[in-house]
Amino acid sequence: MSTEHKPAQGPYEFSRTVAVYDVRDGGLRLGIVADPRECVAMARRFEVLGLANVKAELRLMPLEGGDILLEGRAEAQAEQACIVTGEPVKSTIASEFSVRYISPGIGTESFEDEDFDVLGEDTEPLPADVIDVGEVVTQYLSLAIDPYPRKPGAVSGVVELTPEGVVPSTERANPFDALKKLQEKG
Repeated sequence: MSTEHKPAQGPYEFSRTVAVYDVRDGGLRLGIVADPRECVAMARRFEVLGLANVKAELRLMPLEGGDILLEGRAEAQAEQACIVTGEPVKSTIASEFSVRYISPGIGTESFEDEDFDVLGEDTEPLPADVIDVGEVVTQYLSLAIDPYPRKPGAVSGVVELTPEGVVPSTERANPFDALKKLQEKG
């Protein structure tokens, strides 16, 4: 059963908190959705033109030894500036993730546990009271954003930096021009 998790007051743009004792009581499945105000704030944080339809499906499970496993899938619609033309480019960003919250006071024996896959999941210290799953979703979505968005058909080439911004030039760049200029000087 998946339940909708409502906004919580918190220090982040998209804060949704889950009480640790609720997870230890048998686990939780929940869905979270960002409201338009939260999407605007996340877009500002990500330095993109826009962000919409931010949502995630999450599962929190108690593990032996007091650890908690958070597994999830998040997605959103992003609008970014094309690195060639500067025009808006829309895309869907998505991330699947797994975070293991480790109880305080565990020793190295926990790392020898056959269920503990260091390469398969991120690890975090287990907070005493709440886990902000909204912030976890935000962090993983930020990693899923294309750092070099390109509008289909945009041709990379020489660009000029003008007071209005970066403008593509009509001439095609020759990678050997810089070498030719060095030869002429030397």
